[in-house]
Amino acid sequence: MGKSQINLLINKYDDLFSSFDAREYDAKSISDDFLNQCRKACLDKKAGDIELLIMVNDKIRSRVTEEIIKKRLKGHFSKHYSMIKSDRARIIRKSLIFITLGLIFSVLTTLTHYYMDEPKSLVTSMILIILEPASWFFLWEGLSILLFEPSKIKSELEFYNKMSNADILFESHNILL
Repeated sequence: MGKSQINLLINKYDDLFSSFDAREYDAKSISDDFLNQCRKACLDKKAGDIELLIMVNDKIRSRVTEEIIKKRLKGHFSKHYSMIKSDRARIIRKSLIFITLGLIFSVLTTLTHYYMDEPKSLVTSMILIILEPASWFFLWEGLSILLFEPSKIKSELEFYNKMSNADILFESHNILL
């Protein structure tokens, strides 16, 4: 079975880039409109199975410009995929640190109750007042981060994974826009 195609028709190469960015194509910011169209088009497609076909009017086609744009798009997609993947790893690391601290504080609270409960002293009470809420906070906050934060960036991670593995092709068209 062939690759799934995302077909985009553009008037000029600048349609792929931000109109506010005056830099050359190899450094120019990618257009939000272009990225949103790609997001919509690749929702139901599998990573490694996508072909991005950009159709350009035959009169303005430039193979040199297209190679620069392909490299820029690939770089953009790969860079953002790596950044979001790193963010996800950082989130998971942070949650595991919180969970570990929560468990450590829980053990310390238990040991304080067990060994220092009799006779009650001001110091024991202060230690327990600090450790008990700290253990609950770190444990539940760590679990919350682990369960909910990665899912917030899941769709972006999937999108950039798909697009970083996509084949980017240009094709001529003669449609008047």
